[in-house]
Amino acid sequence: MASLLLVIAVTAFLAGAATATFAMIVIGIRKVDRPRHLPVARLSPLDAVTRATLAAGTWPNGPALGDPDTE
Repeated sequence: MASLLLVIAVTAFLAGAATATFAMIVIGIRKVDRPRHLPVARLSPLDAVTRATLAAGTWPNGPALGDPDTE
């Protein structure tokens, strides 16, 4: 019985060690793949208006022209 518990404990330890090693390798690869500097976003007039509207939270909540609920 004791040997069975020892085998289970060693197996669990090795599985945890393998999982941790794999996770560290994946994190390391992902960290190296990240760009150092993000490219500058092109800002067109439409992008500027969209960002300003979404940031200000001023999206019109009133009925729109041709809205079937208002006719």
